[in-house]
Amino acid sequence: METGDPVTWLDWWSPKLEARGRDSGTAYEPLPKANSYLEWDEWGGCKIVGSTHLAGVCLRELPLNNLDYPALNLECSDLSHSSMTSGKLKRANFKGAKLHQCNFTGSRLNECEFRGTECWNVSFVDCYLKDAKFSNDRPGGDCAFLDTAHFTPIKRNRFGAKDMVEKGGAEGYEEAGSGTMSLTRLAWNSNVSTLQKHQNELQFLLGELDRLREVNVTSDNWQEFYDSWVALEGMHDIFTSSTAKAAITHLFSGAKDTTHGGLSMAEKLYEMETHGPRHALGMAEQLYEIRGKPPRGLLLQLTENVGRKLRIRKLNKNDKTYFQIVIDLREEIDNIQAILDMKAQILAVCNGVSLSVCIGITNYFANALSERYAIFGTASDGYEKIMENYDG
Repeated sequence: METGDPVTWLDWWSPKLEARGRDSGTAYEPLPKANSYLEWDEWGGCKIVGSTHLAGVCLRELPLNNLDYPALNLECSDLSHSSMTSGKLKRANFKGAKLHQCNFTGSRLNECEFRGTECWNVSFVDCYLKDAKFSNDRPGGDCAFLDTAHFTPIKRNRFGAKDMVEKGGAEGYEEAGSGTMSLTRLAWNSNVSTLQKHQNELQFLLGELDRLREVNVTSDNWQEFYDSWVALEGMHDIFTSSTAKAAITHLFSGAKDTTHGGLSMAEKLYEMETHGPRHALGMAEQLYEIRGKPPRGLLLQLTENVGRKLRIRKLNKNDKTYFQIVIDLREEIDNIQAILDMKAQILAVCNGVSLSVCIGITNYFANALSERYAIFGTASDGYEKIMENYDG
């Protein structure tokens, strides 16, 4: 594999490095050739040898996998299209580096510096980023294009949520509006405790969605925002109402239209994960313990792919807007309430009929007993008269 010429890159960065060195008191000595610090193996891989000070070096399109160099200095270097997977690069300095489509998959990048880097389509999938720093308060200290980078999406089915959008109404409560006979049949066959449980779940979900809709993502509350949405996904496994479950899957469906032809199931799931709420929340999960201010790309991802799910129109034909979800939830609550009311009426009628039957039975036996005792009383009076006449 051919390596890029570091001289061109250094010619551009040398004045900046020398100025920064003068300001910080650090001497930056441009490296003449990157090849003199690389060692190639028989399988086409390479590793860095001789120095860990590679500031301003062009390391484009290099297979730098499995590196184990703490405090590696790659400030202002060019790592475009390079592969640095499965490495251990604790406290590495990438400040100001060009990381265009660089692949860090599976690397440990804790305590690394990424301020001022260009992160277009960089892969941070399965990376450990605790205490890494992506931003500061100075102008130009943020990461560029971090919103296009790839992170590990929150795991599908971690809490039982379906991969694809599922349909609600499995209980058939919508038949309550079909007529009195359907409503009566539903009321007769339904269990009160189940109806009340589903109604409470739907009302709780409505309140939670209203609360989340009022929250705007900021640099101060993004962690609480992430926690709230992950907890919302966890409700899918707790809820028993199919309408509530369907509402949650709609909220976590992909942000792009995956219904057009030509896409396999795996490709559809990939689109959902890399462009939807799961990817944005996975990004927040990986950056949860970073140092300093959150990067702008993270806030943009959370706002566009998570927060706006409760504000914008649907983005594909199988998706639903916030208002459609709320309408479905309220209709289900109304249907359940109608069934409960009908069940109460049926119970009242049954109680009335039972009471009437009991009263009728009681009256019947009371009359029968009174007639019997009346006959017995008449016979006793006649016997007494006969005995009186006999004695006389």
